[in-house]
Amino acid sequence: MKKFACSLGIAALLALGAGSANAASVRNLDNASYTITADENGESKTYNVAPNGSITDFCSEGCYIALGGVTWELYPSDQILILDGSLYFKTDGSKGGSDDGGDDSSSGGEGKSTE
Repeated sequence: MKKFACSLGIAALLALGAGSANAASVRNLDNASYTITADENGESKTYNVAPNGSITDFCSEGCYIALGGVTWELYPSDQILILDGSLYFKTDGSKGGSDDGGDDSSSGGEGKSTE
């Protein structure tokens, strides 16, 4: 019985950890702070992203975010970078990411802007 209870506890912890992997994240690479508005499930939330900071575990069901008058559609697996005040979708390098020694990113995230 102890083994069963322990297994259930481990399974619950793994399930909780898996949930956070299915949420979007935003990483600010600038030395300035930014305010992002996220609309998820009809609810609008405002996030302050500190200089060189990040926000994680939001937009778990998809959402729209706005920065500087531009709105983007996000999916739970998206990783977003802020660089020079603009949003970029982080890529694995196979989608035309940069090869400048920094983070691979694709500016604009083609097809996702609502503008």
